[in-house]
Amino acid sequence: MKPQKIPIYLSILLATQAMAQISNKSYGSQNIFIGNISSCYAANFSSLNNPALLGLNPNTQLAIAHETPFMQKKLSISAFSVQTEIKKIPIGLALVQTGNEQFKQQLFSLGLAKKLNKNLSIGIALNYLHSRQYLQENLNNLYGSLGFTLKVNKQVLIATHLINPWASQYKLDRKQAIGQFFQAGIAYQFSDKISFLAESQSQQNAAWILRFGLLYKIKPQISFSMGFTQKLDSFSGGIVLKKGSINWVIGAQLNLILGISPSTELNYLLP
Repeated sequence: MKPQKIPIYLSILLATQAMAQISNKSYGSQNIFIGNISSCYAANFSSLNNPALLGLNPNTQLAIAHETPFMQKKLSISAFSVQTEIKKIPIGLALVQTGNEQFKQQLFSLGLAKKLNKNLSIGIALNYLHSRQYLQENLNNLYGSLGFTLKVNKQVLIATHLINPWASQYKLDRKQAIGQFFQAGIAYQFSDKISFLAESQSQQNAAWILRFGLLYKIKPQISFSMGFTQKLDSFSGGIVLKKGSINWVIGAQLNLILGISPSTELNYLLP
């Protein structure tokens, strides 16, 4: 596929299968670089990736992220997130903008988490989606998500995440259902330096997707991550550099058909 045709191709894809692109995507570079695993890895966009994970990061932190899918600036994705704790309730806010002149979407997410006991947490999120397609009316929709995390022991975390449980719908050229997705993941801390992650995702009338990820702490200030899918058609990798309260994440994702998508994230941990 010629590079100049990629924006046209993806604009059509976004216009016909928009929610497959927006509602089941992993947000934040740290999640992208471990194979797009989101349900069982707590980073900076948990209100979107799995609200139950908010309880695993009680400190206040801000994050901004930027992704350039397939090296096409017109398809760039920008995201902002803040996570904190208010009256012992973990809360997360996230704002994402993606798309181009032909089709653009803004997504706002509010997530809350609650510990049911010392090992089990539940999280809920409400997402507001604004869609705009060229020469058509703007669309506004609400959909939610529900997540759980279970600490089996100090090394193992199991998580589930259900996206759009009440099957919200919206109209584009015709009536469509916003995608319903179910994710189940497991994170295993092999040692102080190495962690393995795996996640499965299902969608109605679609095959299961399996994702695998690895985290390796080279030094206290430097970490490396990588991931891939079971079909070996998508690979990702990145580096986290820590300096005081600031984390800088940089890396890329490779799709064997469409090409490379570089991404970066800046995270600030408040005292």
